[in-house]
Amino acid sequence: MSALPQQDELQRLEALARYEILDTLPEEAFDRIANLAARLFGTPIALVSMVDENRQWFKACLGLDLRQTDRSLSFCAHAILSEGVMVVPDATRDPRFAGNALVTGEPNIRFYAGAPLITPDGHKLGTLCVIDDVPRAGLSPEEQTNLSDLAALVVDELELRRAQRDLENEARAKTQMVAELRRATEAAQLHVAMAEMMEYDLELSELVPAIGELLGRAASIHWLGLHLPSGDGQVTTYSWYDPSVPEAFTQRMTEVGIDATRGLHLRLQPDAPLFLDHAELGGQGSLNPALTETGVRSMAWFPLALMGGARALVTFARFADPVLWRPDDQRLLRSASRTLNVSVTRREQLRKLEVLAFVDSLTGLGNRRALERDLQARVSAGKAFALSLIDLGGLQAINEAEGYERGDVLLHLFGEALQTRLGDSGTAYRLSGDEFALLTASDRSASPHVEEALGLVRGAGFELSGVRTASVHSPENGTDAQALFSAAGTQLYDTRQTGGQEEPDPPAAPGDRARVTPAKRAAPLSLGPLSLQDNRVRSGNSAVKLTRHEAELLAVLMRHPGQVVSREALTREVWGAASTPGSNPVEVHIFNLRRKLRQLTDEVGVQTVRGQGYLLQGDLGGA
Repeated sequence: MSALPQQDELQRLEALARYEILDTLPEEAFDRIANLAARLFGTPIALVSMVDENRQWFKACLGLDLRQTDRSLSFCAHAILSEGVMVVPDATRDPRFAGNALVTGEPNIRFYAGAPLITPDGHKLGTLCVIDDVPRAGLSPEEQTNLSDLAALVVDELELRRAQRDLENEARAKTQMVAELRRATEAAQLHVAMAEMMEYDLELSELVPAIGELLGRAASIHWLGLHLPSGDGQVTTYSWYDPSVPEAFTQRMTEVGIDATRGLHLRLQPDAPLFLDHAELGGQGSLNPALTETGVRSMAWFPLALMGGARALVTFARFADPVLWRPDDQRLLRSASRTLNVSVTRREQLRKLEVLAFVDSLTGLGNRRALERDLQARVSAGKAFALSLIDLGGLQAINEAEGYERGDVLLHLFGEALQTRLGDSGTAYRLSGDEFALLTASDRSASPHVEEALGLVRGAGFELSGVRTASVHSPENGTDAQALFSAAGTQLYDTRQTGGQEEPDPPAAPGDRARVTPAKRAAPLSLGPLSLQDNRVRSGNSAVKLTRHEAELLAVLMRHPGQVVSREALTREVWGAASTPGSNPVEVHIFNLRRKLRQLTDEVGVQTVRGQGYLLQGDLGGA
């Protein structure tokens, strides 16, 4: 007859499960208690039995070659229903067990005594029982107490075992927590390290290996590649890789960069990374087979900033486990990609700024900075070349008669024609206003190019007069970039269309801020620490040679100490009213004059008064 479950059977089974004792290996502590019970009561069989939902399972089993039986055959299932020790003197005479298969057959149970295993919270998990194959008299009260005490020892062992297991679980949890904290700390340190790299203006050839070394240790990355597209369709790849990476993979990724993938662009979104494991890498059309054959296990791609209309890309690859990209790995790769993206963006911004700094916005030609850069490069290369300066006469008249937009069309047309005629034989520049420059091989004359460009301009309906050119050659005329430029500038502005004759100085215009009066420019002048004579300015025992126009400008300013002299007045005084080349000659020569005065003395200098003109200031000796 089967025992009916208790009302709290579900809670009892939950309590049994909490001890995690079922189906565990034998343990000496429980076997010792079973042996002690068998000796104490003189029985051939002693069990530590746990009553499960559909079975009884023996944690300790002495004298019986079984580890479990069906619950319907269990004496212990009846014993846990009683408050004390359950004793069956002769099972063949007990209607509950007379037909039990364990009574009618092996092990032929006749005598049974079982004390319930009662937990501290009152649940009966099973019994400690002693069994004999012959009938016996019942147990005395003292014997029942002894069996109950032994059952209590079993419960103590269960409690001790659970406490030890809880301690071990807690220790494992703490160990795991410490490991997670350590990983989190290391990851945080990596994030900080990569963020700090943004503060340093590292070259990409330095930044990529630095990040690769960090990711190699922290995320098991074996290859890192930064692919930068250029306007001509080429790709530059900066890479770092572990020595274990196959050469075929490195060569393939370095050679083809972004094109190493086949159909990948269809899956890669502009603002979202793509992670592929080994199985996905082998998918049809997902990756170039030449890469998968190298043994790569997993790859990740992060799109970066646009560069010249094409998007930069960073690639990560693994050649060993772990194959899958864990969340921590993905966060590290995102952090690394952000750092690289900042560097790439900064590089692109600098490139654009460099374009703005070295390109004339109106004509698209190089500007004066570009000329100075290229001129210095040619000088440093030690090869022969020619520098030509061109002054377009008549631009001011066109601006005044037809408007400045029309003048801009002229400048753009002339610049484009000039560079087109030069082709690969030289480079054209627009310095400012109506001034252009050419850098060509020393045996190339600028005149044919200028004449062809002028012909095109005139054919477009522009009338130009008084176009002047001046050329110097290196090394014949020197090997110093600044000296060559100054020599060409002096030659250009000293040349007159009248055959080189000086034009008379015009009278000063009424209303000038400082009235400029004609004077003999060669006459010596002295002001404060400065003395000017024969195109040389002195201060103490030091002297600096000036060009003719620099000397004339300084003379005008020295004759009007402490006064602002307008740009128009300086132009009339130095270049004459019949030749009005615009503001640029004044600015060019003032710039050179200011630089030379700084070499000579700190006591006197030329100040620009915005919107008014120029002023000689400093220690002028009470002037």
